[in-house]
Amino acid sequence: MNNLPSPKYKTELIKLCFLIDYHYCKDYSKKEGPTTVEYVKYNYGPYSESFIEAFESLKEKGIITEVSLPFGEGYELIKKEEPLGIPLEVLNLIKKIAEIYGGMSLREMKEYIYNLEEFKKTIFGEKIILLN
Repeated sequence: MNNLPSPKYKTELIKLCFLIDYHYCKDYSKKEGPTTVEYVKYNYGPYSESFIEAFESLKEKGIITEVSLPFGEGYELIKKEEPLGIPLEVLNLIKKIAEIYGGMSLREMKEYIYNLEEFKKTIFGEKIILLN
């Protein structure tokens, strides 16, 4: 969220994390992404229940806050910190993903993700496999 231009809906943040994992797996030929989250094909794209817990934890720590956005609730960063222990290649990828996709609408992000081969071949409710 340090690198995003504005507050985002939960769904947008989950999609951005998916894109970080996706591009990390593709760009660095890794078997799993830096978040190690398992995403399932769900309504509105990739989803993981673990984000709900993470958002709550970040709210409790005073790092993010819920904000009202035009179509519902979203999150805004209130405590900017440089993340510790994250490899430089991952930090650079996060910045790159934020630049490319952070300004997209949710519709545009979903359209991009829905056209990914890995997403298309996944059955609804099943885990999305990023590398074969």
